[in-house]
Amino acid sequence: MCKKSQIGERLHEERRRLGLTQADCAKVCDVVLRTYHTYETGAATPNAESLSHLYESGFDVLYAVTGARNAGQLSDEQQVLLAQWCLVNASQRGFGATNAVQVVGLGPGAGGLSTTLGGGGAGYGGDADLQRASR
Repeated sequence: MCKKSQIGERLHEERRRLGLTQADCAKVCDVVLRTYHTYETGAATPNAESLSHLYESGFDVLYAVTGARNAGQLSDEQQVLLAQWCLVNASQRGFGATNAVQVVGLGPGAGGLSTTLGGGGAGYGGDADLQRASR
């Protein structure tokens, strides 16, 4: 049986791996910061809806809950990009994937993501390249 504190420790580890703050995660989970903080301290556990939101933002939820890594997950770069994309509001997403990457500060030259996104001077081909990059 998994203890709440172990889940909290793994949530903290996943958050740090993705480069997110507790405030970012609270926003993703649609909870107040104090509630998210209780998840990481082990005072409470996130419900299924919060876990689903965390999964969508790049968390390895299987690992957070069980301690077993999900072997089919995205690369670290892809998970960071996905987590940042989830923090961009809908109006910013409307500018297209290229501008959204710039909004969150992950453009070419920022950690090698230009090659993940099909860059390298050739430009970015939109959502199709983003989908290919996640495969």
